[in-house]
Amino acid sequence: MKKIIFIMIFLISACSTNTKKKTVGEFSNSAEIEKEFKNIENSDFAPVKQVPYKYDDDFFAGKVDKTDSLVKESIAKVPSPKLSAVTSNTKDRLGQIVSLCYQKRFDESKKIREALYSKFVKNPAFWNQTGTCYLLKGDYRKAILYYNKARDLNSKFTPPLNNLGVIYQNEGQDQKAFIAYQKALRSNSFSLTPLFNIAQLYLKYGFVDKAKRYFKSLYDRNPKDSDVLNALGVIEYLSKNNSGALSYFNLINSRDRRRADIAANYALALYDSGRPDDAKDYIEYAQRGLPDRYVNVIKQYVGMR
Repeated sequence: MKKIIFIMIFLISACSTNTKKKTVGEFSNSAEIEKEFKNIENSDFAPVKQVPYKYDDDFFAGKVDKTDSLVKESIAKVPSPKLSAVTSNTKDRLGQIVSLCYQKRFDESKKIREALYSKFVKNPAFWNQTGTCYLLKGDYRKAILYYNKARDLNSKFTPPLNNLGVIYQNEGQDQKAFIAYQKALRSNSFSLTPLFNIAQLYLKYGFVDKAKRYFKSLYDRNPKDSDVLNALGVIEYLSKNNSGALSYFNLINSRDRRRADIAANYALALYDSGRPDDAKDYIEYAQRGLPDRYVNVIKQYVGMR
């Protein structure tokens, strides 16, 4: 990582060697020297004041929906209108970097990163946001480099550990992802994002009891989180407890209950609870956002053609 940075600096310096410049010895008099260097001040050589890492920099500062526990920690969960508000907030420079990348405005984000580099070069949050921009571009190799740079600056910094897990999981390396999530959780037991990611991996591989324990911990912290309620509903459904599943699904607000993934799960629980007509209503919502092959399996299960 350091080698890349130094190479960039040397290349920038090398650009000025193409034009012949006078050395001090070549100036004929003090007037000529004064003219050449009149715009240079001592402050130009002063070290740039570094912006220290602040814990609050890792949290979305705006007003958020209580139906999502992770929205404070992950700007990926912030709705588009609120992302635009972050982008226009010149005081939240780090927030600007990543919010622009979530809006696919990568060139604009890069300009801000370049402008902030000298002030934030020792700030792990800066490198974490940079890594996330490359993650969003699909350049996992560079994302990993920048996440590791953030970890070099602060080995206990939770976000890059969790984000490395996201990359591993996207690449199908769930075991490595699980280890990264565990390390992130150990570094900050109050962080909800790695806790959620561990829980969803347990559920993915059928470790229902372990998944339930983690999701219950998240539920105790925020009983209105739609994703957590959905997961607990699925767990009860897989445990053949239809009434328990419905009790969780019914706690989800009506807007999110119509979300395609939640609607599909809710439809199955409704059908197995003897409510086929209600199930079909929610299948209609499910097919608006899920692949046909998945919806067709559900339709076949509930007797829809």
